[in-house]
Amino acid sequence: MRSAAVATRLRSAGVSLLAVFLTAGSPVTGIPHAGHAAHVQQTTAADASRDTLTLEQAVRIGLDEDPDIRVERADREAASGERLADYGAFLPRLTAGARFGRNDFTTVTFRAPEGSSRRLQDPESGISKSSTQNLSLDWTLLEGGRRFADWKAGGARMDAAGHRVSWAERQTTADVRVAYLAALQQRALVDVAERQLEARRRDLRLARERYAIADADRSEILGARSDTLDARMRLLEARRRARSRVRDLRTAMGVEESRVSARRPLAPVGELPELDSVDVETLVRRAVRGHPEIAALEAEARAASADLWAARATYLPTVSLGYSLGRSERLGREGSFFVLDPSNESQSLSLQVSWNLFDGFQREQQRTRASTTLRRTRAQRTKRRMEVAATVRNRVEELSRRGERLTLIRRKLEVARERVEVMRERFRLGDVSYLELQRVIEQLDAAERERIDERYAYLTAWAELERVTGPIPGGDALGGAP
Repeated sequence: MRSAAVATRLRSAGVSLLAVFLTAGSPVTGIPHAGHAAHVQQTTAADASRDTLTLEQAVRIGLDEDPDIRVERADREAASGERLADYGAFLPRLTAGARFGRNDFTTVTFRAPEGSSRRLQDPESGISKSSTQNLSLDWTLLEGGRRFADWKAGGARMDAAGHRVSWAERQTTADVRVAYLAALQQRALVDVAERQLEARRRDLRLARERYAIADADRSEILGARSDTLDARMRLLEARRRARSRVRDLRTAMGVEESRVSARRPLAPVGELPELDSVDVETLVRRAVRGHPEIAALEAEARAASADLWAARATYLPTVSLGYSLGRSERLGREGSFFVLDPSNESQSLSLQVSWNLFDGFQREQQRTRASTTLRRTRAQRTKRRMEVAATVRNRVEELSRRGERLTLIRRKLEVARERVEVMRERFRLGDVSYLELQRVIEQLDAAERERIDERYAYLTAWAELERVTGPIPGGDALGGAP
């Protein structure tokens, strides 16, 4: 009788302990109680006080450090330098020069009047000096309009280089956003995995306590131990993926590991942006009209058209004007080597007309190459327009689908939580086994992970949409707009 009473008290104490455990919070489902929430808030505040990396900061760093942007900016500077040469082609070329010379000579042979070569009995030696200064001007008056064509092509290439820089900046902004969201998503999954592991450990302790008071069999302990091992493996894999996502973020930003460590806190993004107030066709037209790559192709098409004009102008003659002014003097042995004011003066003025009648079909080759480049650039521009329009429509449909899925997943998560509460109460009353409760909890864990995945998939799809359209009104919740 005494042993039966002790067993009854132990069983009652175990059930009471289980009730306290189940009502204190939901460590099994990962829903923290009030004390745990306060601890999380304190930890979050401590992390925020450290050097938290925000999405805006990551984008700014990427715009400053990304190698692709530096390459495009270097190309723009090169196009700017070529632009000066286009302006300079209309100006005359001015050249100034000075020459001072000394000539030591010895004459041994001479030519006789009858034309034969004879040798001097006594060689003659001497020294002569010369000083020459000249100033010349050369101005091309008419070149068949090639300079105007080159000037127009240079301006178009400079515009194209500027658009290429804008496109590289938009690409980097989108790449950093996508990488940042992926890192943020994986860190959220790490947090979920940590909570699930802690819940499995508590489940294991509870199963052992119930087994000690003969309120559970060994299969529940083995099931709890297996779930704990699975949770540990999921946590290890989640942490590995988190480190990999941070490396991807560093690559997108173009920085070394010291700038973004694997443990550096990442600031969360805002609320999900919505497309309810955006007209799709208006967005498509805006994307096509403002796309930097399409604008660059249009500028390159203008440059190719100007190059074709320049190639055709090579069939016309060239007219140039020349003028030169010179001073010179020849001196003997006693003269100074540096004579800055030579006595002899000369002037010349010339007008030259040249016409290339045949150059081995090089002009035809140049014209064909320019025409081919023009047709290719126009075809690429048309294709890119269609791709941008299709991409915008596809992204909008994807966002609409993911928005609906996210709404359904949230409802599914609420239902899963209610089911866990019901099963927990039934488990407390002894109506269901631990394995039945655990299956429901696993469904809740899967729903939580699915919600995180779908939320960040929506944000990523929005970032990919803005890669094509540029910043969308109402999408500033992501931050980091270029």
